[in-house]
Amino acid sequence: MATIIKRPGQHKHADDIAITWEAMGKTALPVIRRHYDHKDIIIRMAALQAGARLDDTKAFEPLRQVAIDNQGRLSEHATALLGELLAARPTARH
Repeated sequence: MATIIKRPGQHKHADDIAITWEAMGKTALPVIRRHYDHKDIIIRMAALQAGARLDDTKAFEPLRQVAIDNQGRLSEHATALLGELLAARPTARH
């Protein structure tokens, strides 16, 4: 699916791709994870969004890097996804 959004004119479909990956569920994680470090930030963020919403802890570090390395909406989106991922984690209680 990432091939659909490889051309900049098709980046508008990134959210649709992320939602489709999410709908496929955790069985799609091996495919999604291949794009966590994609050189195209749009493809990377589509994968990371899907991964975070599927509670994939492997998305944490790449999302953290996007949040640190970028500014504006991209950093804000990565930070929000980190929050969703962390919120899904059970907390240890003593």
